[in-house]
Order: sequence, then structure tokens, then C-alpha cells
Amino acid sequence: MTCETMKYDAIVLGGGPTGATAAFEMARRDLKVLLLEKSEFPRFRIGESFLPETYLQLKDMGLEQAFLELPHVEKLGGSFMLGHGQQEPADFWFQNGLVNRNSKSFNIERAPFDAMLLDAARDAGVDVLQSEKVTGITRLEDDDVEIVSTSGVKKARFLIDATGGATVVARHLGSKVKFPELSNVGYFAHFTGVQRNEGDKGGFARIVMCEDAWFWLIPIDERRTSIGVVADHTFAKRVNVPAARFLEWAIKRCPVMAEMCSNAVACEPHELPAGTNHVEADFSYQCKPYAGSGYFLCGDAATFIDPVFSTGVCLGMRSGEDAAKSVAAIIKQGSKASRVRRGFIRRASTSSSPMFKLVRMFYRHQFRELFLFGKGPLSLHGAVLEVLRGNVFPKPRFGVTWRFNLFIFFCWLQRYVNVTPSLEKFWLESGSTESPARTRKSDLGEKEMKLAE
Repeated sequence: MTCETMKYDAIVLGGGPTGATAAFEMARRDLKVLLLEKSEFPRFRIGESFLPETYLQLKDMGLEQAFLELPHVEKLGGSFMLGHGQQEPADFWFQNGLVNRNSKSFNIERAPFDAMLLDAARDAGVDVLQSEKVTGITRLEDDDVEIVSTSGVKKARFLIDATGGATVVARHLGSKVKFPELSNVGYFAHFTGVQRNEGDKGGFARIVMCEDAWFWLIPIDERRTSIGVVADHTFAKRVNVPAARFLEWAIKRCPVMAEMCSNAVACEPHELPAGTNHVEADFSYQCKPYAGSGYFLCGDAATFIDPVFSTGVCLGMRSGEDAAKSVAAIIKQGSKASRVRRGFIRRASTSSSPMFKLVRMFYRHQFRELFLFGKGPLSLHGAVLEVLRGNVFPKPRFGVTWRFNLFIFFCWLQRYVNVTPSLEKFWLESGSTESPARTRKSDLGEKEMKLAE
């Protein structure tokens, strides 16, 4: 029986970490799964910094050894600093969280990591088709899904969308909503010769913060470092720098970045002209509901706000696992589909909500002042670290939740009272601590705040 004539238990769209995990977990539960991936692996992807929760999940999947055989950098925490360099970097160790849970994580080039997960899904019994683009969804109901892809019609009982920013199902349903106030643009490339922290901090992901942009520096192996800058699209348009050269311009304009990258040399796996970078725009959106008749949305196919805390792969793989268990509960255990969907939606919301709150707060200077202070009463910073570790599944513990919300309250209070010392701001647009003539982008509007909850 061919892929065109067989009715599968589930079709998974997308072969990245989210889709491969969903397919792998369903195959482990003896479901017949077809995975369609529009690209040929290996392929270049950004997002090389992972949370400790993902390492635990790989162990649960039995893939720890396969992962350890790939070139990677151990990551024990992160370092945050302001662009002017006048403030000492604030180092955060995952081991200083509130819960006695794994504090080990890693940075890794995405192409081999993604290929490893896709191979694991195939070895588990998943039918994998690459260079297979979905051209239409003709039926989308419980136990009755039909799609059209490059090689023809495919049928299944359920559909799992793990297509990332392509959001195939949400586009079909017209449910994708963008966050105008978080309409950012990312510019990124790989480099050698970048200065690194010494010792156990060598694998730290480093974040350099400006008022109108922020940078990441992620060591992905012994030589190479992933570097990117994320900027508000209106600011990027104002400065009138060619998009393909924005990263080079931004690095030179930021004192901390200019120093760390003084000997950096671009080394993209897919050759780019000298001084140029990749570009990805408008990546803040939400697609509700996260599940409906015949489908489940996972990872970035459901929602994505911002890459600042490297939550994407963690949320994607955990939601892929949850979707797999949900489909298995319906098919294998006879659970009512509507009840299973409600549980999936609830877990997706409760686990992602603190991560989204953290991202939204990041763009407020008051949050940065409290966060960089590095200590506080009632172990409040420990609650923030639990979110940064990804310890929010299926929902955050109560002790984490109330401390985290109290930390956010103090961020609000910092606007009116100096809970911690004030820190001088730095603007990339002016290249100094002097505010540019134009005002920076405002906080999220009321509508966008409600959408992101």
C-alpha cells in the first residue's frame, strides 16, 4: 500500500525537532505515521541554544547517546550585559534554580541535531518524505483528514502541524494573528574568532541588550559562534542599512559587541558574500485555538513571540510529545477527542504563559535592572531561572508561579521606586547612551497583551 492510498493514524507536517518528536512518540505507541518535510535534510536553521528541559526529554526518548555523539558545547547558564559595557555582566547558572532538577544543557548546530531526530523517527517506523510540500488541505475533521502534497493526496485520522513559521493549518483556517508591537527582524550568521568566556562559562549563551535591539552570541562548537541581532522593524527601516549587512553595522556600533568580535570572521555553512547575514522578519504571532477538529498545532506552528530566551525548541518538542500522547489517547484508549483537545490546549497555555511573560518583560528596562541585579528576597531570581530552564511542563509549580509573578510586580514597581539601582540605557540607533531623537517603540498594547496570555 502506498502513501497515497494508505490512511494513516496521523500525518505530521514538518520534520524539525517538533515534528520529528511528535512522529517518534506516536510511532513508539504503535501508530502508523507519515511525516512530510518540504526541505531536504540536513538544512541550515537558526536557534542553536537549548534549555535543560530538552536534555531531559532526549534522555526520556532514549536519544541521549545519539545526541552526545554530535559536536556540541555544554551550557550551564547564561550571561546578560548592556551594550555600553559600563555594567558588569550578570551570570546566571541553571543550578541556582528553585527545584532540584537537571541544570545541564547544550548549544549545538541545528542541521546535524535536526537530522538526528528525523533519523530517529524514521528508525522508529515513521514514513518520512522529504522535498514534500503541502499544497492544500481538503478535509480537516476528527478521524477524517485529507491533504494534498507534492506527490498527491494523503489521508489520515489526525493532522499535526509542526511547520513552524509556515503555520500551514493556521493559514488554512485564517487563525494566525501577528503582534504588531513585536514586529521584529533578526539578522544572523556564524563566525570564528569570537571572544568567549573562560572555564565553565565558556558555553554560556550571552545576551547583549540595547534599548532598541539585542544581540545573541552562542558557541556551537570549538570554533564557531552563532551571532545575531534582533531589532524593531521600524528602527531597522529608519537607519536605512541594507538588510544583508545589518549585523555587521550593528556589531560595529555596539561597544561590547565590537570588542568581543574584533577578530571575528564569518564562516557560514552555506556560503554568504563577505559581510552579509541571513534575515528573518515578523516572527511574533499566535494561532488559536491550538487544537481543533482533526488537528493539533505544535511549537512555532501554534505561536512564537521572540527568540531571546531560546524557548522555541523546548516548547516545540514538549508540545510535539503532548500532541503524540493526545492522538494515542484518542485512537488507542478511545478517549473523547473534544476532552483530549481541551487538555492539550490547557497544558499548552499554562506551560508557555510564563515563558511569554518573561519575553514581554525583557523589552522593559525595569526588568533588565532587576534581572541584572542578580539577587533579591524570597529567591525571586530562582523562579526566573526555573522558567529559563524550561521547568514549566505540564505547568509551573506553585512555588515558582507566585515568586515569578512577584518578580514581575517588582518590575512594575521599579518604574516608580528604585527597588534596585538604576542602570544607564544604551541605544544602538545613536550608538551611545544618548537617546535618539525618535522615541523607542512602546510597550505592548492592551489587545496584544490579551492575545499573548
